[in-house]
Amino acid sequence: MIKKLGKRKMWPLAVKKAGFILALLCLGQFIVVLPAGAKRLAPKDVKPVVHEGIRYEVRHWEVTGGKNRTGGFIEAWDVATNRKLWELNIYKLSYDPELEKDVQDVFIASLKLAGDKLVAVNERGEKFHVDINTREVSRSREGTRLLVIMIIIIVLFVLYGHFSRKQKRPKSRRA
Repeated sequence: MIKKLGKRKMWPLAVKKAGFILALLCLGQFIVVLPAGAKRLAPKDVKPVVHEGIRYEVRHWEVTGGKNRTGGFIEAWDVATNRKLWELNIYKLSYDPELEKDVQDVFIASLKLAGDKLVAVNERGEKFHVDINTREVSRSREGTRLLVIMIIIIVLFVLYGHFSRKQKRPKSRRA
């Protein structure tokens, strides 16, 4: 049942409000406001994955060969000898020189095995698949699909709101 307020129907207004709230929620997922000089919390430890005598683990920070390594690294270790077999940078970070580096760091938040692939998810929710045999990295596009769907929904709400407005007609003067 459509509630009427005068001559105006209420449901288009409710749809517009719902669209506006949905748009704010969607945008809120992608905007992070940190105060100047903010320090981030240390990343949570990620439990290693052991498969066929090889331990796959995440190293959040490490200084190797005089270079600082931050986020996006997976290492493979032989469980029997505790010898590092390989390391792999699954994604690269780019930093804005105007912001503090530590608040821009993005670390791996989870690591699991799915068949012959490691699945790593970072703090932004981006998912990466690493073939443990070839070390090829592929990025899942699930997050991109969700973003596209949210943008389409927002555009549809905006278009609906724009085209559902009744055009104001000038009142005719009666003599």
